[in-house]
Amino acid sequence: MSRKKITNSELNEILTRIKSIRNLKNNKDVAVLLNISGSDFSNRKKRGTLLPLITQWAIDEKINIEHLLNGDEKKIPPDSCIREEDASYRDKKSVDALLESVRKILTSGNKVAAEVLEKNIQYFVRVIETEKKTVTRKK
Repeated sequence: MSRKKITNSELNEILTRIKSIRNLKNNKDVAVLLNISGSDFSNRKKRGTLLPLITQWAIDEKINIEHLLNGDEKKIPPDSCIREEDASYRDKKSVDALLESVRKILTSGNKVAAEVLEKNIQYFVRVIETEKKTVTRKK
């Protein structure tokens, strides 16, 4: 499936919103906020791997992701946020149900959500591959 990647301009808009939300002045401040070095921030921005980190930060900080990613000004009341203990992923879902959820995200037209999902799947695959190599070396 072909879809447009997030542009540098779109990422800069997201970074501007983060700076506004946290009253920061520059990208170095955002790097500190994300617990990475300035050079790591720069490298991730160039490679296009910064968005998953930003998304995870937003989730952890209970930041309105729609506003952060798309500039949507609708405010979500704090009591409507999903608490960890209520998260739907805790329910065991069938493989078919999970794949259907992935299909819906990838075909939704929300390029940011699709990009984040794709990056997270790629990271997960790398972690599993690294774990397999580590177990093999220990034997």
